[in-house]
Amino acid sequence: MISPWWIRNIVVLDAFMPLGTQGGINLPMGFGPRALRSQGIWASNPGDGWPEIAALNLDVVTSEVMLAKHRQKLAINWMIENPRQVLYLMWLHVSQELKPGRDLYSQWLLPAAAISALVLWKFPGVWVLAMMVCGNILSVAMTYSAGGRFMVPLQPLLAALVAAALVYLPSQALTFVRGSSAARPRASA
Repeated sequence: MISPWWIRNIVVLDAFMPLGTQGGINLPMGFGPRALRSQGIWASNPGDGWPEIAALNLDVVTSEVMLAKHRQKLAINWMIENPRQVLYLMWLHVSQELKPGRDLYSQWLLPAAAISALVLWKFPGVWVLAMMVCGNILSVAMTYSAGGRFMVPLQPLLAALVAAALVYLPSQALTFVRGSSAARPRASA
């Protein structure tokens, strides 16, 4: 499904960058001294090679490819030299992304969805949603945090999971009450 887009990126960029240039361009924002200063949350990066590449007056695509390769190399070298800080940043990325906001909705949604997933664990759709959340968290750990914005696309699904549990639990309780009252022997007169 995504292979046409990958092929397009490789052809347009004339470089093996199936995911495009933004990953390489933004990698130092997730892993490097700037990422440590911003506590793992993405921050704009006007430096790290851009002034030098812009001074070459190349076309936009060539400039982006050069910048992506340059910044990717900077970030990977930093990561190799600082493995402990890489792990710390990965933890920061995830914790910053999952940290509840000030509104009540974001404070209760993730815990309620986790409880709902435990209640509804036997339904296959719950596993799909759990894998989506885990994949999202893993991708945040490997890139950077946007202060909770990467969780926003999953919020309607998490809310639906909570709603499903709120419907399922009373129906199960009712079934249990009906079953236990039918199983009791009646007193004879």
